[in-house]
Amino acid sequence: MTRSNELGIASRVESDMVAERIVATGNPRYRTRSTEWVACRTRSQSSPAPATAWVPQPRRASPPREPVCSWPTTTPDAAEAVTAGIVEAGHEALGFEVDVRDAAATEAMVAKAVDRWGGIDILYNNAGVSPAGDGDATETSEEVWDLTFDVNVKGVFLCCRAGIPAMLASGGGSIINVASFVARLGAATPQLAYTASKGAVLSMTREIAAIHARQGIRANALCPGPVLTPLLAKFMQDDAQRRRRLVHIPMGRFGEVDEMVNGALFLASDESSYMTGQSLLIDGGITSAYTTPE
Repeated sequence: MTRSNELGIASRVESDMVAERIVATGNPRYRTRSTEWVACRTRSQSSPAPATAWVPQPRRASPPREPVCSWPTTTPDAAEAVTAGIVEAGHEALGFEVDVRDAAATEAMVAKAVDRWGGIDILYNNAGVSPAGDGDATETSEEVWDLTFDVNVKGVFLCCRAGIPAMLASGGGSIINVASFVARLGAATPQLAYTASKGAVLSMTREIAAIHARQGIRANALCPGPVLTPLLAKFMQDDAQRRRRLVHIPMGRFGEVDEMVNGALFLASDESSYMTGQSLLIDGGITSAYTTPE
């Protein structure tokens, strides 16, 4: 069963370094009109996105500050390694481990970021689990249901609860809650707790967006389609299982991690400054197709 501990690393980068993104993903177009940014990000061991640099959420009257980006990895040793790599590249970094089910831990995470860098502009909530035993309504145990909602829903809520006051004090920001394409359609290969939890993330995101829209805070959900990550790999034990899913994707392939990262960068940047309360689907067309090409 997947742990819900979060490992983060905070990093400082000038905007002219954004195109490099520390871990290069080859897309320089997200340079922004701000010079610096602040971001805070969470991730569980099974979450899809790798370490990436972030861009600012700049549309505010106050001048930008030096940035923070919490950086997810899978183990404490990995967190230390990524931190060291960022420092060796000439930037500042701070690593920490957080259980997103713990309100005090999420508050401490935000407090560390604010104490060191003065605030948060971007909150990227990517922590998620899909435990073994998550099946249909007759198979899924209460234990699996509760764990899934504790991490995938309560974790997002607690990170928002801790992060929004810091954003308000900073003059605004961008919240990105990672949901999933499964929140938009049903499947006969069930993972009911996971699917329901991601639907809850969409509803939560819309309400947060409406509440804080005139306070300079934007909130959007990123909905990845099927991406070959450890979270999905457990359903891909053989070619038949792969074909069972690929037949429904018009583009005929699974997504790449970098394609999801680019969507997150868009939502974090001022390129999406008039966008809030929305769900950005990056899914190869799976949620828009009735039949697919032969």
